[in-house]
Amino acid sequence: MSTLKSPGAPADNTQAGSLIDSSEKNTTSTRVSAPVTTSTNPGSLEEIHRKCREVFPMCFDGARMMLTKAMSSHFQVTHTLSVSPQSTGYRFGATYVGTKATQQEGESFPVFLADTDISGNTSATFLHQFGDRWRVRMQAQTQGNKLTTTQGGVEYRGRLTTLGLTCANIDIINDSGVIVAQYLRRITKKQTQ
Repeated sequence: MSTLKSPGAPADNTQAGSLIDSSEKNTTSTRVSAPVTTSTNPGSLEEIHRKCREVFPMCFDGARMMLTKAMSSHFQVTHTLSVSPQSTGYRFGATYVGTKATQQEGESFPVFLADTDISGNTSATFLHQFGDRWRVRMQAQTQGNKLTTTQGGVEYRGRLTTLGLTCANIDIINDSGVIVAQYLRRITKKQTQ
């Protein structure tokens, strides 16, 4: 399942876990490392796409300078200065990874990450896991003091299945929005990592 982005917004390639530096272009200039999976759960559709995207290099015109500072083992800030024909500017990002660790996959929750540019355009993502099976993800973007993109999803991870429901840009007044349901099931015993 792909996340909704407004035109010109940076990609969001984050996953719950521990903070590490990355040169990938995303909202906070950090990538959260993939956990060592010991369960038989197939994971989410988004994780499958993430593994495919990580194989291809990200090319761009211009230059980018990133400064990342870990304030603690749970919090870091990022300053990004970019010069390119499409978008030149400065972005400030912050990432918080909580202390609640899951037993099955070694990820930490809650995760909150956000970044903003000098015009006040902001994007934010919140991830949390309740118990061992339920995950919630919420995303929002603002541009010019208006909420441009919203997305929320809930996911249930069973022993062999993953069930997910995602709602994006739901507008009851204009009768618009996107609702996506997904069902993944592991059918083989072979681990493909």
